Amino acid sequence: MFNYNRHMKRFHSQERWELLDRVPSPSTRHVLEETGPAAKTRKRCVGCYKNLTKDSDSRTAAKRAKRINTRCSQCKKHFCLDCFNISHIKCNS
Repeated sequence: MFNYNRHMKRFHSQERWELLDRVPSPSTRHVLEETGPAAKTRKRCVGCYKNLTKDSDSRTAAKRAKRINTRCSQCKKHFCLDCFNISHIKCNS
């Protein structure tokens, strides 16, 4: 049988607790969540809008940015899956 804890045996008990403190708890991780019915809660993706405003004006960027109904669970900013995985590592607000 495979021993999943074989790497943890190398550490002393105090070091184990220090390692556990470094692991982010589920409440502090940033994950995407759906906000509700898509017809009422769709917003523009923050990442797509920011990238589009670099090349064109805000009105054009607003037309071309993705409309999504997912947002970060911690900072409540709306992101599409691509922008969330690429640029949203931690909350910068």
